[in-house]
Amino acid sequence: MVTAMSHPGTRGVPKVKVRRGFPGDGDTPCMVEAPTYHPSPEQFEDPISYIASIQTDAEPYGMCRIVPPEGWKVNFFH
Repeated sequence: MVTAMSHPGTRGVPKVKVRRGFPGDGDTPCMVEAPTYHPSPEQFEDPISYIASIQTDAEPYGMCRIVPPEGWKVNFFH
């Protein structure tokens, strides 16, 4: 899926083509959207373990976004 993105106040600036999934051979080069993950509270009880569990899926993109569950608080500093 390819979508074009632009932002208000950017008249004259070309739109950026964003695609979900990597382009295949012969496809026009474009930006690839990094995956976004929405873990459940149970999945995110141990954030480091959760990150390790999605590593294989996220690694080809070079980055990802993780949206913590609502109400989650950092508890690394006791």
